[in-house]
Amino acid sequence: MASDAVDASTGPDANSLLASYDIALQTLAQNVGTQPVEINLAEIQKQLEELSLSPAVIERVSSFGNIVFGISVGASPFTYVNTTGYGVNIIVSGGGVSKLQFSRDGATYYSTGSFYGFFYLAPNDRLKVTYATAPTMTGVPA
Repeated sequence: MASDAVDASTGPDANSLLASYDIALQTLAQNVGTQPVEINLAEIQKQLEELSLSPAVIERVSSFGNIVFGISVGASPFTYVNTTGYGVNIIVSGGGVSKLQFSRDGATYYSTGSFYGFFYLAPNDRLKVTYATAPTMTGVPA
């Protein structure tokens, strides 16, 4: 929205903006694994570009997408859907997994041939875990 744009000549400078993002990132890092977290990197980059910040500054602020996050595993079978908007690696460990499946479309699932491991998911890909005892699942942005 044009009315929400900040005029770089009267708005915050790059350093104060980075300081604000650093505080937000620290808060986010403290809450990872305890609360659902949605990050819209494209929107953040768009807002920074509207402030006419250099690409190096934009890259530094956008790099917070590299925060590792915990996944709350629901009832078996549990399906994790990558709704982050970017590629993510999922680590599945521990618990009593009996089946681990991948899907690109949510309709057809393929066996991974493994019960645990490190799996890359593109946006909207799915990883379905069937278990007797819940595993630990961790997301690592790719």
